[in-house]
This record gives sequence, structure tokens and C-alpha cells, in this order.
Amino acid sequence: MQRARSAIGRDVVSRQGSFLMKNETAQEALAGAGFGRGREVFGFNQGTFSLIDLIDAVIDYTGQADCVIATWTAAKAEMKHVHSWLEKDRLSSARWMVDRSFLNRQPELCAHLRRVFGDENIRVSRCHAKFVLLGNEDWSVTLLTSMNLNRNARIENYLVSDCPVLFREYHALIDRVYEGQEDAAGFGDYSAVSKVMDAVSYGGTRKQKKKTLVARPW
Repeated sequence: MQRARSAIGRDVVSRQGSFLMKNETAQEALAGAGFGRGREVFGFNQGTFSLIDLIDAVIDYTGQADCVIATWTAAKAEMKHVHSWLEKDRLSSARWMVDRSFLNRQPELCAHLRRVFGDENIRVSRCHAKFVLLGNEDWSVTLLTSMNLNRNARIENYLVSDCPVLFREYHALIDRVYEGQEDAAGFGDYSAVSKVMDAVSYGGTRKQKKKTLVARPW
């Protein structure tokens, strides 16, 4: 593994692709691509399953696990699924990282998230990343995707990896976010959002830079 200030490099690992298939379930996609311990699967779908289905399929492999969900938005039905997994002991815990605009865009859904999962399990940042971590003593699964936690009726991509290195680095990011902000403080308090953005800046305090437009002749 090789680290830069904001990026990490690693050797290519064993992986298998699972490409666009009509009427294919998330379980069939993972099984068909040979997902398992120490394996990595990447693929595309066209609305035949959504992120919640993919998480469900991964839990079938891992068994009960701690869960982290980073998403720009989330639907109420998907939140209910995650909460039901906690009640059924498919998940040991569920922590969230959401975008600061969630409160203004979807106030009712935001209130539902806070009421069901508790402010201690939510952090707010400028977040457009979509990933899920599922970990226990035997598994360290990182799920990277273009999908938000809602219905995904379009072409989307995903990568599911049981790689301890990848899992550790994503979990380190979440740890920094949680340590850098009090419980759900970012809802309505943009200074708390700036604080957590500084917390995840490995090179020190984040500096605002003026955006520039780079024009290239055709």
C-alpha cells in the first residue's frame, strides 16, 4: 500500500465482474461473480435491484455485522429496512453519514432518520460519497457505488470488496468524522459541518480555494 496526502494506492487484487443482466437479483449477481472471503466483485445494473438489495445480499454472506452507510439521500422505505435488520439481529449497529442539505431537501425524511436511529448514530458533512461498510470478526466488506439509498431505476455501478485494507481506510474516515462532530450537530449548524470537514483533512485545516474554470479549445 502506498499513501499520498489524499489518496492510497494498492496492488490490483483478485476480482470478478458482474455486468448488466435483466431480471437478475443482487444475490444472483454476487453469487454469479463468485463473491466470498477475500474476493472483490464489481458490476453494473439497470434498475433490477437497488442499494438496499445489495446490502441485504452482502449480509447473507457476512451474517450479523456492524454497518456504516454514507449517502447523499435516503428513502423512508430503505430506512425501515435498515432498522428492521437491527431488530432482527442481522445488524449489530447502524451509523450514518449524510449530506448537510438533507435537512432542507427532505425535512420529513431527515426527522425520521434522527428519530429512528438517534443523533448519536448520525454525522453531517458535505457528503456526495456513497459507500457502505459491513464488518464483524470474519468479514471486512466495503461496498462502493453510485447508488443513493433509495430506488435506483437507472444504470448504476457498484464494487463489493472483502478487503481489510480498503475497509480499514474507509472506517478511518468515518472515525474522523464522528470524532470531529457532536451528535448530529451539522443539522442547521454549518460551523459544525466545517469542523468535521477540517477533521477529515489529513494535511491539516482545510483551506477554501477559489474555483477556477479551465477552458480548453475544441
